[in-house]
Amino acid sequence: MTILKRMKVDGEVSSNGEAGPPGLGGGSGGTVYIHAELIQVCGTPGCQNIHWY
Repeated sequence: MTILKRMKVDGEVSSNGEAGPPGLGGGSGGTVYIHAELIQVCGTPGCQNIHWY
């Protein structure tokens, strides 16, 4: 995303992977790229991989 001035996040921005079936790997999620002059976060930003062991 390209934001011209400011971005306010009042919630969640995420790029989470999913668990895979037994014996196989899960997904790695993706990428969230934000280019802004100001980002105000009132929620939960995050990226998380889920591994199957």
